[in-house]
Amino acid sequence: TAAAASPKPAGGIRDFGVVMGAAASNVGDSIGDAVSHLPGFKKPVPPVDANVAEQVVRRWQFAKAQALGVAHNMRPLEQVLEGPMLQQWQTRAEDVKSHGWAWEYQLNALSIDKVEVMSPSRVMVEATLTEVAILKDRARTEEDDKYESTYRARYELRRTDSAGGVRAWKIVGGSVVY
Repeated sequence: TAAAASPKPAGGIRDFGVVMGAAASNVGDSIGDAVSHLPGFKKPVPPVDANVAEQVVRRWQFAKAQALGVAHNMRPLEQVLEGPMLQQWQTRAEDVKSHGWAWEYQLNALSIDKVEVMSPSRVMVEATLTEVAILKDRARTEEDDKYESTYRARYELRRTDSAGGVRAWKIVGGSVVY
């Protein structure tokens, strides 16, 4: 019979609405998942806490190592720095490259000591970093210069519209405070 071919919800029309609502919700989830992969879609920007601050500072240290390293790849600088800080480090990277030098950086330790939210789009971060760096100079035959340093740094982060998620936070200022 027709009744056997189309099962009815046990509780009648009310349960049917619940079943249809759940199905519509699942469709909405699928659409949301599909939209998140579209070009131009930006992930929500998280507020800066110690975890987000650490991710930003690690991205900065990676970008610095790329820009001053053997490859002199400055593109990562643009992904984590902005404004005067970006200009300053691009100039440094060009100077290092023009002299035939390269720095090999290794970040050995990083701790976020303080996160101070100044506004929803501006945050100050204090961090303690330990790094080892070796200066490679093609013009010298002596042993390469090497140092290991632990220092405290203060970074100013600003929320940008250039990316979504954690990548929306960029460093616009920084100083070593020891």
